[in-house]
Amino acid sequence: MMHIPNRSIQAANIFFSSGAILLLIVGLIMEDWVELIPKVRKDKTTHSPWLGCCPPFWPEESLEVVRRIMRMTLNISIYLNLIIGLQFSYMISQNKCVHLLVGFLSFFAGIFCFIQSTNRCECMKFC
Repeated sequence: MMHIPNRSIQAANIFFSSGAILLLIVGLIMEDWVELIPKVRKDKTTHSPWLGCCPPFWPEESLEVVRRIMRMTLNISIYLNLIIGLQFSYMISQNKCVHLLVGFLSFFAGIFCFIQSTNRCECMKFC
């Protein structure tokens, strides 16, 4: 069995979590999130939950839930990355409490990402 030092595991963890945060930020900045092509008409409609006005068939209330979940996921991910970075640089101790905190933050960030991806908008039944 090969021994992998903890430092390389922590470095890989910081690298991949930073990449995930960058992808989440790119998702927040993107203008055209969804491209709706109705079966009846051939007009393409693009939409992002961050745009101010919505088409009449895209309800604003369900997009507010998506916005809140995305903000919460981004905040948890940034705090998680900060704690992992502080652990990596030995600025905070690596005891059981810190490992449990990192585990809980990772779990909740994953749950919010899952909820965010499964939250369907009301307009999906019209397309």
